Amino acid sequence: MKLPDSRLTEALLATGLPVASDLPAICEFLVKTGILVLQAEPGAGKTSLVPLALANHPVLGKGKIIVLEPRRIAAVSAASRASELLQEKPGARAGYRVRYESAISADTRIEFITEALLPSMILASPGLPEVSTVILDEFHERSVHADLALALALDCRELNPSLRILLMSATIDAADIAQKLGAAMLRVPGRTFPVETSYQPMVDSARSGNDKTVFRDSNAGFFAGGISAMLAKHDGDLLAFLPGMAEINRTRAALTSLDSRSDIITLHGSMGLNEQRQALNPEAGSRRRVILATSIAETSLTVPRVTMVADAGLARGSAYDARTGMDRLHTGFVSRAQADQRRGRAGRLGKGSCVRFWSEGEYLLDAARPQILSSEISQLVLQLSAWGVIRGDGIHWLDAPPESAWQSAQGLLRMLTLIDGDGKINDRGLRVLKTGLHPRLGSLVRRGVETSQGQAAAFMAAVIGEQISESDKTVDETAGAILSALKQGRGDDDSRRVEREFRRICSQSGISPGLGGLQLPSGGALLASAYPDRIARRVSGTLFTFANNRNAASKNNFDGTEWIVATDADAGEMVGRIFSASIIQAEDVREALAPLTEKLITVEWRGWKPAVTERTAAGAFLFGEKRLAPAAHAQLILAALSARLASEGFACLPVSEQTANLVSRLGYFYRHTPGAADDMPGPQSPVLAREASLWLLPFVTVESSGLRAELLTADIVLQALLYRYSRWKTRLDAACPEYFITPAGSSRKIVYPEDSDAFLELKIQELFGTTSSPTACEKPLVLKLLSPAGRPLQVTSDLGSFWRGAYREIRNPLKARYPKHYWPEDPLQAEPTKGLKPRR
Repeated sequence: MKLPDSRLTEALLATGLPVASDLPAICEFLVKTGILVLQAEPGAGKTSLVPLALANHPVLGKGKIIVLEPRRIAAVSAASRASELLQEKPGARAGYRVRYESAISADTRIEFITEALLPSMILASPGLPEVSTVILDEFHERSVHADLALALALDCRELNPSLRILLMSATIDAADIAQKLGAAMLRVPGRTFPVETSYQPMVDSARSGNDKTVFRDSNAGFFAGGISAMLAKHDGDLLAFLPGMAEINRTRAALTSLDSRSDIITLHGSMGLNEQRQALNPEAGSRRRVILATSIAETSLTVPRVTMVADAGLARGSAYDARTGMDRLHTGFVSRAQADQRRGRAGRLGKGSCVRFWSEGEYLLDAARPQILSSEISQLVLQLSAWGVIRGDGIHWLDAPPESAWQSAQGLLRMLTLIDGDGKINDRGLRVLKTGLHPRLGSLVRRGVETSQGQAAAFMAAVIGEQISESDKTVDETAGAILSALKQGRGDDDSRRVEREFRRICSQSGISPGLGGLQLPSGGALLASAYPDRIARRVSGTLFTFANNRNAASKNNFDGTEWIVATDADAGEMVGRIFSASIIQAEDVREALAPLTEKLITVEWRGWKPAVTERTAAGAFLFGEKRLAPAAHAQLILAALSARLASEGFACLPVSEQTANLVSRLGYFYRHTPGAADDMPGPQSPVLAREASLWLLPFVTVESSGLRAELLTADIVLQALLYRYSRWKTRLDAACPEYFITPAGSSRKIVYPEDSDAFLELKIQELFGTTSSPTACEKPLVLKLLSPAGRPLQVTSDLGSFWRGAYREIRNPLKARYPKHYWPEDPLQAEPTKGLKPRR
């Protein structure tokens, strides 16, 4: 019998859950403010009761309530619990929609769905006119899907102002998010029982070096031993958190030999929904259970009979590297919020215990970083393009994705021909979007349809999407084995998952789902249409290189073939890893790489003689090259010359002694003339290098018959510099003359160093009769006076003082050493000479 709506409020209060008494306040806050952030502690009952209360409200109940859950099993479990409270089966007033399964009817007012489904709902019905409230449950997980759903829901409020948004979580930073959204905030206490928490750090010998995030066989044995000790000490079932399937399998193997009285069960996201249900719902009277789970069991679920939690403290994730175009797998410590969520699983039904397998003093982040800041976002960008958003800042984000990730995603979508050059989605992109697949896999299916290989492409997409791979087999070999098993009726769980996804893809893409006549193509030509940037060429052994020059190693030798296309690869630190790939024939590579192939005309230099080359290449893969006549590419050569000067600087130019002297004079003038720096660029400065097209290139010519000599010479550089500084030439010659004309009529070169005063070297007799030092930029020159034999005598910048002082001291020694030369008693009144005696 259905529970009448008039009695629903009483029924919700009768649950005794902490949130029940706050339901009226939650509804009123939401009606008044439109956006509410609800922080409800574990066990408060928010997932079960809040949607029911909203649906029963006179205002909010006029439309549907859409509840977003991070995982399929969470959506199904929440819908089942809500239906139980309504004394109905799922699909009546409360139902769910997840991949492969739904329980919805015309009477359904509350829909529990996974986060990834909301964007397609919004695209199909802009503004969500039939929806009153969108609830984002467990929002602290901050998945890419959740952040996109929130951004689109906020946009929908502009089209449908009556739409309400409710964010819920136990560990959410409610104040911070409420401030960012301009939303109201409400906190509700929870109901959890005390959980005894202890720490049992992994022994150092079990680690790999100092890396505490590595979980190997020795760790599995240690962890299994800890679980066995907990089972001996406490009653009830045990929930163990591990980072991934590999660690689960190692721990299961180690635990099997330690405990034969418990059922060891696994729980992870790649399992089918029915398998997950069985793991969560034990049969009455069944044996004790040890549930080895990934992060899937952290939130939203109350696992029956669990009183113990063993937490390895690790979680697996991937971070997108926009530079390499590949994800990087990493295992890291959970956040403090995640650790608290995991511990809380032991205190849902009564007192519990939790053992954390790390040091109590270990540093943990307060909360996990939003996935949108480190994830590959091509599917998000394609969905937003369909919504009309083509720039990363074109929608209201709680945390905007990095611009580099946005640009990289658009680059991939253009390469797959799903968006136009301006970022707008095209017809092909819309078809791919309808498949619900990642753009790569959607492109694979579209390519199959376009080449009459739709079934094969859909099957390959199912195998890749379900992450079925074996390191010693190619992707098509793995797919062929699964197809053969299905045709013979002996498929295992993986095969059945592939078949289910294959049929879903076919249904979405208008492809016949029959397997009987399906033949899979050999080689990776079809796969390359979705992964052109993942085509790799063998370097040596099992090391391959991609078009972006990134190297990656594979366990599979691929029969020594030259080319492969990788469908699953990790960028790694220095050298990446290839987990699954297929062989592609050399004759198919050029066609597959067409989206990446360019003809590049480059200029290379031999000294200052240019060589022009046209190369046909896809990134690091060179397919052909030929030399071109320089005369036909004069502008390109001049641009390359300008770029080289800007990159290498003035010092790369050919410089004669005359040019070097001019540059040193200009530099001295620039440094020692007040106001010069405001009016002229210094020689050898970056400004001068950047402006090469203005002062140097007009003096460079590319002969019509080609180049037989250097394009740039020291004489050309000198002419160009004289032209560039012609405005200052008169002032330069006056302030920093190139030569000093001695009273005896000799011409002596003035030296202008970069880091000291200008100086002049000359014989002492040439300055007889000169009363004061010559100057440069109104500064006395440093005079390096030489003997008649050219040996250093004295250094001075005050010639008058030298004549009156030091000269008198050295005159007699000089006279004795050089008796044939002229050594007057009064040099100030003497006649200068270039020889032995002055002229009479």
